[in-house]
Amino acid sequence: MKNYKFLLSLVAVAALMLTNLAASAQEGGRDGVVTVVNITGHGEYSLDGGHAWIPLVAGKELSPGSVVRSGPLSIVDLLIGKSSSDAFNDASLNRNPKTPALNLVPQIERNVIRLRPNTTLGIDKLIVPGSDASVISDCQLDLKKGKILASVKKVSPSSEYLIKIPNGVAAVRGTTLSLSTDGTSSGTTCSVISGTVWISFTLTDANGNPLTGPDGQPLAPIQISIEPGQTFGLTPALLQTLIQDVQGAAPGTSPASLIQSLIAAATSQITSLSPAEIQTLETALAILTTPHHQEINLSITVDNGVPIHVSSQ
Repeated sequence: MKNYKFLLSLVAVAALMLTNLAASAQEGGRDGVVTVVNITGHGEYSLDGGHAWIPLVAGKELSPGSVVRSGPLSIVDLLIGKSSSDAFNDASLNRNPKTPALNLVPQIERNVIRLRPNTTLGIDKLIVPGSDASVISDCQLDLKKGKILASVKKVSPSSEYLIKIPNGVAAVRGTTLSLSTDGTSSGTTCSVISGTVWISFTLTDANGNPLTGPDGQPLAPIQISIEPGQTFGLTPALLQTLIQDVQGAAPGTSPASLIQSLIAAATSQITSLSPAEIQTLETALAILTTPHHQEINLSITVDNGVPIHVSSQ
């Protein structure tokens, strides 16, 4: 168990970033873009919070404030930053199926995200330094529903990379991970391959109101860390157990003591992935880090009947 004060300091940092990321933009940064580098099936994006949806195409650049979603049986690969002609040149990669998955990853560092089927992801904030649009200064995403695979590599030393989940946030850095949610406060799962993810979540009642401790004050968020090879699921059963612990706490129990016991209960639910599960996730993330541009072929017939073939990439 990590030091309690250290955990609270991390919670404070995450909360601060969620409530005020605007200051970063005032310190030499600028809005970045998210580039759609590959689509399998169907994807859409919205610029008005999900009221109107527009079909996605490979090469589309999405600005902060956009929402993107993948359709049934569909996958959408996103690059944090602009794409370039040689960014994902994988001609030299060994495609032997027996080659370890991680050996397929090219020697470039990119921040990429794969939306699995029926996933909705909001791009709430993306600040990049003026010198390099592929380096993240501050990033805030909102996983509303579904599952993502993410590789977080090019991050500035003072940056924050946050993924909002129902009732909480995942803080990541130099990490490859899988994160999923069913859109409720009790259906979030996170698995980590490399790096560390800090999950911070707030306990709420059936009406969505924050739970209060014996002193009548709202409880601080519960934060746990997930290391490589570990997975954590905030299941309905675990959530109900934590709520019962709060409601059954003896009068006079200090908030610090109660939070510490809740962290211990949540941490006890962290399990290790099997080697097969780790290999499966590594393979998916290796593929994720080598997306490719779809080739768009357009055939035009002119008046004399001679077709003109146009190819763009």
